Amino acid sequence: VLTSGTATQESESNNTSATANLLSGPIGRRRGAIGSASDKDWYALNVTAGQVLTIMADGDPERDGAGTDLLVELIAPDALTVLFTADSSVYGSLADPAAEGFTYACAGAGMYFVRVSRGESGGGNTYELMVAFNDPGRFRFSAPSYRATEDARSATITVERVGGSAGTVTVDFAAFDGSATAPLDYLPVTGTLTFAEGETVKTFTVPIVNDALPEGDETVLLILSGATDGATLDSPAFAELVLVETGPTPRLTLREDGGNRIISWPVWATGYQLESTVQLEDPFSWQVVAENVSVMGYENQVTLPASSWAMNFFRLRKP
Repeated sequence: VLTSGTATQESESNNTSATANLLSGPIGRRRGAIGSASDKDWYALNVTAGQVLTIMADGDPERDGAGTDLLVELIAPDALTVLFTADSSVYGSLADPAAEGFTYACAGAGMYFVRVSRGESGGGNTYELMVAFNDPGRFRFSAPSYRATEDARSATITVERVGGSAGTVTVDFAAFDGSATAPLDYLPVTGTLTFAEGETVKTFTVPIVNDALPEGDETVLLILSGATDGATLDSPAFAELVLVETGPTPRLTLREDGGNRIISWPVWATGYQLESTVQLEDPFSWQVVAENVSVMGYENQVTLPASSWAMNFFRLRKP
């Protein structure tokens, strides 16, 4: 039997549910002793709905050949109903008793009990009991706020499962209007994420609409709800997606004037640089146009001699 930490000695008398010793998670350990055939040691477990218990009992922790043939029972919160019994008496002996162990998923919350007594072969001595509380976990967003540009087309939102990963559980998600408006700024999404045993991260996407309108940054609200099978919500269960204004795509204008080529684009298109190439098929041939940019009204302008730039292609790019 693999255990963790140091076992605490049982506190007598713990022969009834009313006097049961409390075992706390994530791993609770007790060392006890079974004397007479009527001796029954009770342990209390405060369990949340959906929590998975791993219960192990070692009948010969000293490995001295003087073991205890154990019978281990999991009992419901009514202190009467036996939910599961582990009794491997026929497979062991007092010199080498079989260890008892099982895993049980508790459907409801409450105070459950483990009862340890002597098995069919008799013989009383010490034992060690270990109970691991395997939690189905809590759901939360990986961050309280996410950011994506309007031209990104979609944003990926990450949902985390923390505090445990026992069992298959689900959680619902939704994206709805903050200052952003669906379907003009984004497409509303709802759905359910299913986390299998051991899974701790899932994602969903929010489609983004680039409306090319100068509206400033806008927000989409995100929410988690409806956790199932004992899982719960953690903070943040609410988050926001900020749609960062990128503005309309600027267009280049080219015209001839007295033997010069005048290239212009809107002044609101900040952060762009003018680039040129004579080989469109080579994506690495673009070079920055070094001539000075002048502002003429609502336009940025660059004036180039037409004779020197007759075969060139031009583009605006944000470096």
